[in-house]
Amino acid sequence: MDFMELLQKGPVKDLNKLQAARRAVGFERSPDGRVLLLTEDGEPFQVKNDMGVPGLLLLRDAGGFCYYLPRSDSDALVQIDLSDDAVVAQLFANHAWEELVEPLEVLADDQTPAAGQSNGQDNEYGRLEQLRLTERQFRSVVSLAAGGQELPEEPLGQLESQEQ
Repeated sequence: MDFMELLQKGPVKDLNKLQAARRAVGFERSPDGRVLLLTEDGEPFQVKNDMGVPGLLLLRDAGGFCYYLPRSDSDALVQIDLSDDAVVAQLFANHAWEELVEPLEVLADDQTPAAGQSNGQDNEYGRLEQLRLTERQFRSVVSLAAGGQELPEEPLGQLESQEQ
């Protein structure tokens, strides 16, 4: 019996059976209801909605490094209901999210010691580092992307000089 069939039968009374079925489709749920996505290798990632950017999901690995799942331009999802096992299973069971996940990088302040993993790329904007948060910080944050902006891949000045 697959996971969706199990859910269609009504409330599952055996918690161990439900947890095993969830793990089989790539996620777990903590006692407080929070979702942990599991990679094909079994590595857990906490996941939550970014409440400032509809449809954007934030992830945190066991080491505290933060990631996001980018939205596509055609993505009509306004907010993903992570409280519904059927929704979580349908979106993440095939592990395609592992190919799409991107590190959440921030501009590092030169006065702040490196907390995250540096991508080794200093540019005219500064040093980029992957954001690292404690579990408590990750749980309490409302949005990590609202008001943020994506840096261009190459500074525009370099592009203009290459065209000449």
